[in-house]
This record gives sequence, structure tokens and C-alpha cells, in this order.
Amino acid sequence: MNIANTSIDVEINHPVYGWIPYLLTDHDDDTTIDNDAVMALIGSDFVAHVPPTQSEIDIGEQHSLNFINSDYLTETDWYVIRNQETGIDIPQDILTARAEARASIV
Repeated sequence: MNIANTSIDVEINHPVYGWIPYLLTDHDDDTTIDNDAVMALIGSDFVAHVPPTQSEIDIGEQHSLNFINSDYLTETDWYVIRNQETGIDIPQDILTARAEARASIV
């Protein structure tokens, strides 16, 4: 809800197109979507959006990096297994990238 209580940003889950951003306003004369019905679904139990703190943003970014790096390690585990089973060397660029990925995971 904006400061003047005249609009609210919502997303509508369309069965074909998925989530669609939509702005409910008190002066909308477009009848494509029934704003009263949307407000009835929302009800009065909502709060204003609070932007994340820098700490929350940093934690989210680290979680993303952890996922990416863990995924990379999983995708390249076969080099390690092949090395253990056959003795075929792991390419140096893979060893370097795996070490960097492990170091980046917190």
C-alpha cells in the first residue's frame, strides 16, 4: 500500500501466463480485472513492504553463491571419482576452479 493508501502492488497468478504484476488503485476505471474481488481476496490483513536490510541482502547473496559453488562442485565431482578409480589426472583449471568454489562457500 502506498503512503496515501490509494494503491497497492499485487501479483495475480494467471492460469496460462503465470504471475502478473498488477497495481490496484482507487481510481482504476479498467474493468478487465474486478478490483473489489481482488481486494476481497487480499482482505485487510496486509502490511507495507519493508525493504531488506543490507545484512539480509548480503546473506541472500552469500546463499546464492553457496548454491552456485556447491552445484559446480557436484557437477565436477566426476573428475575426482575418475581420478580415484583410474588415475587419470584432473585438469589444472578444474582443480583451481574447485578450490575457488570450496573457498567461496560459507
